Amino acid sequence: MKSLPTVLSVARMLAAPALAYMILEGRTGGALIVFGVLAITDVLDGVAARALGATTPRGAYLDVSADFAVVVAGFGSLAVLGVYPWWLLGLFALMFGQFLLTSDGKGPPRYDPIGKHYGVVLYGALGLTLALPDLALTQATAALLLVLTAITVGSRVAYLLGLEA
Repeated sequence: MKSLPTVLSVARMLAAPALAYMILEGRTGGALIVFGVLAITDVLDGVAARALGATTPRGAYLDVSADFAVVVAGFGSLAVLGVYPWWLLGLFALMFGQFLLTSDGKGPPRYDPIGKHYGVVLYGALGLTLALPDLALTQATAALLLVLTAITVGSRVAYLLGLEA
């Protein structure tokens, strides 16, 4: 039973291509269902890990990696379709890389006060885009994600320097 959180994270990683497929094939209803399952398992793996006393640094990194796989699958597919610009994926990759580098992998991940919610915002933006595919909304979302990313980088730097309030 203690392996349930790991199973959920791995399942999320393995299901991310199904999300991409549904988006690329224009199967919006299917994409929303797959996305919903992915979002629910993202919540459940953390809840299960805490409830089962199975929280580990490896599990935390696996969870973040699964989140990254879902974000790349979703936003990557939307970039292929021209909904979002490609640079947004590069931005997400840089954020994931800086998170890994500044956490150093020797212990539990280091979450700064704002950055720990970054993945939730990315999931929300992806879900919103799938549910309401409006050009003006996606352009505003891309701009908002750019601003939020800058704020998150600032928060991470302040956290690492010990400057947070």
